[in-house]
Amino acid sequence: MDYNLNDEAGFTMIELLVALSILTMILLPLTKLLIDNSTKIIEAKQLTIATNLARLKLEEERAKVFGDINSRALAEIGEGGFTNYKYLVEVDSIETEVKEIIVKVYFKETLRAELITFIRDV
Repeated sequence: MDYNLNDEAGFTMIELLVALSILTMILLPLTKLLIDNSTKIIEAKQLTIATNLARLKLEEERAKVFGDINSRALAEIGEGGFTNYKYLVEVDSIETEVKEIIVKVYFKETLRAELITFIRDV
């Protein structure tokens, strides 16, 4: 049997290296894009949870009798398994019948949501 080197089928080493380098140039930016998107998804989830928790705490304050609405120190949110979230309530009297309520929610010591409302004694 005679083998002719020119008749062999397949890819040469240079062709494989060129193909791999092109593939690498395409896949590296895509990998970075996927990692960046994953980070943004996690941040969006934290923001959504923090905003909803701030709304919950704000509604709890609004449900109180006007005279019982007072500032509260930084505290953990105990219910629902939100162990990394803390909230703070600041209440300022604007007038004798008007109070400003500010609820801040933190995730691992980073401010994630802040809601402000005014309430009037009727």
